[in-house]
Amino acid sequence: MEVNGMDVQMMSREDVQSAEKQNSTEAAGSMPWDVSALSGWSVVGMNHYHVGGKRHLFCAMVKGDRCIKAEGKNESEVFLALAKKA
Repeated sequence: MEVNGMDVQMMSREDVQSAEKQNSTEAAGSMPWDVSALSGWSVVGMNHYHVGGKRHLFCAMVKGDRCIKAEGKNESEVFLALAKKA
Protein backbone atom coordinates (compact mmCIF):
# COMPACT_ATOMS: atom_id res chain seq x y z
CA MET A 1 0.00 0.00 0.00
CA GLU A 2 1.21 3.52 -0.77
CA VAL A 3 0.42 6.89 0.78
CA ASN A 4 1.78 9.83 -1.21
CA GLY A 5 4.15 7.49 -2.99
CA MET A 6 5.57 6.11 0.29
CA ASP A 7 5.71 2.41 1.06
CA VAL A 8 3.74 2.14 4.32
CA GLN A 9 4.70 -1.41 5.23
CA MET A 10 7.01 -0.06 7.95
CA MET A 11 4.46 2.46 9.28
CA SER A 12 1.94 1.84 12.04
CA ARG A 13 -1.77 2.12 11.30
CA GLU A 14 -1.86 5.36 13.32
CA ASP A 15 0.94 6.88 11.19
CA VAL A 16 -0.86 5.94 7.97
CA GLN A 17 -4.14 7.40 9.21
CA SER A 18 -2.37 10.57 10.34
CA ALA A 19 -0.67 11.00 6.94
CA GLU A 20 -3.93 10.39 5.09
CA LYS A 21 -5.82 12.83 7.34
CA GLN A 22 -3.11 15.46 6.99
CA ASN A 23 -3.20 15.22 3.21
CA SER A 24 -6.98 15.34 3.02
CA THR A 25 -7.44 18.27 5.42
CA GLU A 26 -4.56 20.61 4.53
CA ALA A 27 -5.71 23.80 2.84
CA ALA A 28 -4.68 24.39 -0.74
CA GLY A 29 -1.42 26.31 -0.90
CA SER A 30 -0.39 25.48 2.68
CA MET A 31 3.20 24.58 3.33
CA PRO A 32 4.07 20.93 4.07
CA TRP A 33 5.52 21.87 7.47
CA ASP A 34 2.22 23.52 8.55
CA VAL A 35 1.15 20.54 10.66
CA SER A 36 0.38 20.62 14.37
CA ALA A 37 3.33 18.39 15.32
CA LEU A 38 5.69 20.99 13.80
CA SER A 39 4.02 24.04 15.33
CA GLY A 40 6.67 26.44 16.59
CA TRP A 41 9.44 24.79 14.54
CA SER A 42 11.30 26.89 11.95
CA VAL A 43 12.85 25.64 8.73
CA VAL A 44 16.54 26.53 8.83
CA GLY A 45 17.71 24.60 5.80
CA MET A 46 16.14 22.82 2.87
CA ASN A 47 17.79 21.41 -0.23
CA HIS A 48 16.68 19.36 -3.21
CA TYR A 49 19.41 17.16 -4.65
CA HIS A 50 19.76 14.13 -6.90
CA VAL A 51 21.09 10.67 -6.08
CA GLY A 52 21.41 8.26 -8.98
CA GLY A 53 19.30 10.60 -11.07
CA LYS A 54 16.42 10.59 -8.55
CA ARG A 55 15.32 13.71 -6.69
CA HIS A 56 15.68 13.81 -2.89
CA LEU A 57 14.97 16.43 -0.24
CA PHE A 58 16.87 17.40 2.91
CA CYS A 59 15.25 19.59 5.57
CA ALA A 60 16.42 20.81 8.98
CA MET A 61 14.18 22.55 11.53
CA VAL A 62 14.88 24.23 14.85
CA LYS A 63 12.81 25.03 17.94
CA GLY A 64 14.53 26.48 20.98
CA ASP A 65 17.80 24.59 21.41
CA ARG A 66 16.66 21.50 19.46
CA CYS A 67 17.41 20.78 15.82
CA ILE A 68 15.84 17.95 13.84
CA LYS A 69 16.58 16.85 10.27
CA ALA A 70 15.26 14.36 7.75
CA GLU A 71 15.96 13.28 4.20
CA GLY A 72 13.75 11.46 1.74
CA LYS A 73 12.43 11.07 -1.77
CA ASN A 74 9.54 13.55 -1.42
CA GLU A 75 8.13 16.26 0.86
CA SER A 76 5.51 13.99 2.43
CA GLU A 77 8.13 11.45 3.46
CA VAL A 78 10.46 14.14 4.87
CA PHE A 79 7.84 16.08 6.84
CA LEU A 80 6.25 12.93 8.25
CA ALA A 81 9.71 11.93 9.51
CA LEU A 82 10.25 15.42 10.97
CA ALA A 83 6.85 15.35 12.70
CA LYS A 84 7.80 12.01 14.35
CA LYS A 85 11.05 13.56 15.64
CA ALA A 86 9.47 16.77 16.94
